[in-house]
Amino acid sequence: MDSANSDRPFTPSSNGTILLTRTENQSRSLQQKLEESGFTVLNQPVIEILPVDDYSEIDSFLSRLNEFDWLIFSSSNGVRFFLDRFFAPEQKTGHEKQKSWARLRQNGLKIAAMGPGTAGTVSEYGLPVDLIPDRFCAEGMAAALTEEAHRHKRFLSLRASRGRQVLSRQLSASGGVFSELVVYQSRDVTVPDQSIRQKMETGRIDAVTVTSSAGAKSLIAMFGDSLKKTRLVAISSLTGDTIREAGFPVLLADEASEEGLVARLQKLFRQGI
Repeated sequence: MDSANSDRPFTPSSNGTILLTRTENQSRSLQQKLEESGFTVLNQPVIEILPVDDYSEIDSFLSRLNEFDWLIFSSSNGVRFFLDRFFAPEQKTGHEKQKSWARLRQNGLKIAAMGPGTAGTVSEYGLPVDLIPDRFCAEGMAAALTEEAHRHKRFLSLRASRGRQVLSRQLSASGGVFSELVVYQSRDVTVPDQSIRQKMETGRIDAVTVTSSAGAKSLIAMFGDSLKKTRLVAISSLTGDTIREAGFPVLLADEASEEGLVARLQKLFRQGI
């Protein structure tokens, strides 16, 4: 159940100041949606996204993608770091890359994307997405691919340097052949912008969007009890559970998407609920 983060009431129909916690590139679409709805938007990344230090393992997997039946992308970051490497000029010419991908498709390689945002990033490369789970989380992805695992299909998950092992455990237990490849690094940002810290400490940030459990933990470490002066709005129940377990109330997006976050914030500020 949703619970408010503060006793400070909202005035229905008022606009508010919203803090986004992903990198500015990742937040651009959500920022635009919120600004179009009349909100003031600030940015304070809580996670730093970096390339891997050594591409040798990625290149090794790129040379043997024909060994897999499914590529699983859990985030837009994973899509970009992996496909940018696949389509990199030093790997192949543009014509050769398209021919290589066409051969992989003919051999049965399919793509699963965690949600519509991730699927949209795949489409930017001109590639089709074969599966988006009903629930945009690892548990939902595992459930959606269970039948494929029963057929002993081979999965390659493109992931960050840290994260849960739900997919690996569940698909392997169902008979799938599961491999993981770290395609980018995820690190906590420990020191916020001073102006953002001051606004948070003085209650001038009305709500904060939180889009992952790792981001929730980093946000809490960054601001501590100052977060009790704002509202925390989580994109999913899993992220919300992480926030609650740390002792902070949380509101949940209407659905696990940018649109769900916007809808929840609109209700909060327009209707006070």
